[in-house]
This record gives sequence, C-alpha cells and structure tokens, in this order.
Amino acid sequence: MTTLTRMENGKPVEYVNSQYIPAFLFLPVDILVLLPRELQTLSRSVQDLLHDPKTIATVESYVFWSGVMIGYSLMVWPAMGQEETPESYSYNDPAHLLSATPSCWVGMLERAGVILDAVAWVRKYGHLDVCVGHSRLDDYMPIIRVLVALQMKELNFYEVIKIAR
Repeated sequence: MTTLTRMENGKPVEYVNSQYIPAFLFLPVDILVLLPRELQTLSRSVQDLLHDPKTIATVESYVFWSGVMIGYSLMVWPAMGQEETPESYSYNDPAHLLSATPSCWVGMLERAGVILDAVAWVRKYGHLDVCVGHSRLDDYMPIIRVLVALQMKELNFYEVIKIAR
C-alpha cells in the first residue's frame, strides 16, 4: 500500500490516508451506511478525491481512517468464522485486533487483484472525471470468505484464536 502525494502551496506533501481510498470505495453500501455521516456522503468522484480541499481534508482525517478500519472489520468478521459480534470481544483479543487491522485486509485484496493500490488506481482513473458507484455486501462475500480464509491460514491465525479462547 502506497501513500500518494498532493500539492499544497506549490510543494508536494504526503496525502495522508490516501492508500485507503481504493479500499474505501470498495466498501459495500451495506457497510457504508453504518459509518459516520461524513463518510456516507463523502464524494466518490475521482477528481474530488484527488483535488477537492474539503474531500481531501476528510480523507486525511481520523474519521476516514477509523471508518475504513470499522468497515473492514465488519466485512471480514463473519468470514473469520467468528460467531459472536466483534463487540463481544475485548479490544486486545487477537481476533478483534486482526479484524480491525485494515492494512492486512486491504493488502490481501490488492495482492489478489480485487482492488488496485492507490498509485495504480491514480494511474488508471486519475485523468477521468467519474464517480465510483456502490455495490452490495452479498456481491463481495464469496470473494471475502475465500480470501479471508486464505489469509487466516497463511498467518496461522485460526490456531492463535483457538489458543486465545
């Protein structure tokens, strides 16, 4: 996952949280409606995400990062084989910690070619004036279940969760 740079006062600066833009756009509407209002209404225009100061300020905020974290946690939790809701666990429980690590899940989707990393996303869409639409969780769950199972097996995390229980 690579962070983008943007221009500020004629100088290039790090575009904080930009590595999560493609991941945010991948979040299904079923999850998006559970996030803070400012994320539900965040522009999905490629040009706004790259150039609009108000949109950039939202992307660079803690609200955006935590929204991606919560969104991915809610999306991968059932695929991790957890029967209870994430709220049933303490914040230091290994299953909860892993589900709330967006870089793990975003990286997994990038490696699988499901989403592009931020740099490839800008190369492909940065010159276009398009808005990214919404999808449904049901459309993604078969992919998420397979990829999460592979990631959990690769990390030997089923055993970690078993030991923690």
